[in-house]
Amino acid sequence: MVCSRLLLNAYVQRARLVELPAAARSGTPQEAYRCQALFVEQLGRTIGYKIACTNAIAQRFLSMPEPFYGRLLAASTFDSPARLDASIFFMRVIESEFAFQFARDLPPSARPLDHEQIADAVAGVLPGIEIVDSRFTSWTTVGAPSLIADNACHGAWVMGALLT
Repeated sequence: MVCSRLLLNAYVQRARLVELPAAARSGTPQEAYRCQALFVEQLGRTIGYKIACTNAIAQRFLSMPEPFYGRLLAASTFDSPARLDASIFFMRVIESEFAFQFARDLPPSARPLDHEQIADAVAGVLPGIEIVDSRFTSWTTVGAPSLIADNACHGAWVMGALLT
């Protein structure tokens, strides 16, 4: 998929993209997630997922209809305390986060799971800091599919100790 190759090249070469060429842009969220999967597959092992754009203000700001997800990678996850070289990121946006470690997988379901089903599967909470980063020079205007493909603008994650 051309989209994933362009994002990977930008990542490896430490270059930014103005936008993806029209022929390489994902037209739907499903295509964007396929691009994301191929892109991050080249970067290493996925250890979890992040949810981006979870509030109405962020969604309006980025013209996003709903939250979207990206992948947390072993290679870009650091135990706290950590000191990261700012020069490896294009942006230096940080967000405080709470991650949930699951003790077991949840079963597939056609309907949303209820609070008790989810809470029963949670082993604990991990406080953390996400470093937001993007391969796009104007990440606020490239559109939802490009942001999804760009691994939901994920740069790194500093992970705190598990709280049970």
